[in-house]
Amino acid sequence: FLVPNDDEKGEREACHPTTTSQCRRQRMDPIIPFKNKITLLQRGMLFAGRLDSLVRRWDGRAASVSWLKLWRILIGVVLFLQMSATIFFHEAMYSPLNRDFAHRKQLAHDQALQKAQQYISNRKTNATLPHLFDDASFNSSASAFSVVIITTQRKRPYLDVLLWSLLEGNRHYNNLNATPLSILNTQRPPSDHVDLPKWKPLLPSVRFVNATIPKINYNWREQGVLDYRDALRECQRQGKDWCIVLEEDVLATCNFFDKFEKAVPHTIHDTQHVGMVKLFVTDYYDGFSTDLRHVQDMAWMSLASFLGMVLLFSLLPPIQRQRTLYHPHTLRQGRQKQTATTLVLFGGIYGACRIAGRQTLVHYFWEPSRIHVDELDKATSGTVGVAFPQSSLPILLSFLQTRLEPRPHNVLSIDVLLNRWIFDATNQTLRAFRIQPSLVQHTGAYSSANYKNQGMFENMKQDSTFVVE
Repeated sequence: FLVPNDDEKGEREACHPTTTSQCRRQRMDPIIPFKNKITLLQRGMLFAGRLDSLVRRWDGRAASVSWLKLWRILIGVVLFLQMSATIFFHEAMYSPLNRDFAHRKQLAHDQALQKAQQYISNRKTNATLPHLFDDASFNSSASAFSVVIITTQRKRPYLDVLLWSLLEGNRHYNNLNATPLSILNTQRPPSDHVDLPKWKPLLPSVRFVNATIPKINYNWREQGVLDYRDALRECQRQGKDWCIVLEEDVLATCNFFDKFEKAVPHTIHDTQHVGMVKLFVTDYYDGFSTDLRHVQDMAWMSLASFLGMVLLFSLLPPIQRQRTLYHPHTLRQGRQKQTATTLVLFGGIYGACRIAGRQTLVHYFWEPSRIHVDELDKATSGTVGVAFPQSSLPILLSFLQTRLEPRPHNVLSIDVLLNRWIFDATNQTLRAFRIQPSLVQHTGAYSSANYKNQGMFENMKQDSTFVVE
């Protein structure tokens, strides 16, 4: 970066031995006379240049060696990466350093629980809701879908939040009394679910069922698959064209049923090739860490950013020690190239930090203006809200049965199996879709399993595009 020109060589030859210190000070003048205006990038380049001068003293032939240029680039990139990564990781959505974002999630979590408790208290003093989610209307054609809620005992009454959001947020839905709702109690034994009995007198038309398989020598993955199979069988019993399977630790958006009806049954007419529609996909980097497609995306982005920085750094003109020696045209070109290099460096590090923070980048450039359905082309984690057409239920149940019998020792979790069913099965014509923005928001900061998340709000996976209204 610091290559002496002909004028400087003449100055060096003119220096008298008695004035060596003065010449040295002249050679070590900063790139820009105003020290307080030296940018971060220029400081890094100056440091790399001084380090390069030390290497040149060690090897007089180093001026023409290409690997030294690579060393300079790597040193500058590492220095800039260390400072930038600290800033962006602090602002990352799921960074443990961003305590403010975790506090906002905790505040919204506690407010939803408080509103749900207040709603239940008011309902206990008023009349019940005998005509909502009427089980007797299963054969009615007024509603095109049904709902199954999977619940178990938790440290927080998330079932109250979900039912409150469905009841209060869908007061004006015309077919609410014709929408069958079943609540599947997966707690073993069922009597240990202390949050469920208070809803039975409030919703006498709702069907309350217990899991069919007792908890005997089953691990949590097997138990989850068995419980989900019970939920799918309940969907078959309801007999509607679509069935929405919700886990209890979600908050439904206002007018949830209207939005779902307009987005799914009215837009997807041919359900023969539809496997599922996900109602929730998190901002947390989609998919699983073992998915090679995501590893390839990260590798290609890192390689492209590095090659772009190498190319632009190689185009930079040599930095002179005195600004007056530059031609104006050369200065203008140098500033343009430095600006382009800085932007590429900044953008590459920004994207790398966001990917390292396991966040998607799409909604930074584009956000849906209305609810719509997109086809999924890769695996996504989570099953807190999924809709299934009636035609796909027998195929899915048969697929799950093959994974359970004979009973294996390493059954995969239900969300992984759903992805295998759609993306990895041979001769499979079913497709998966997602709704954007999500119709439900994950609120489960306290998992039903003690070894999972227990109050770590920064680790609670959510969708930032979700809107309550």
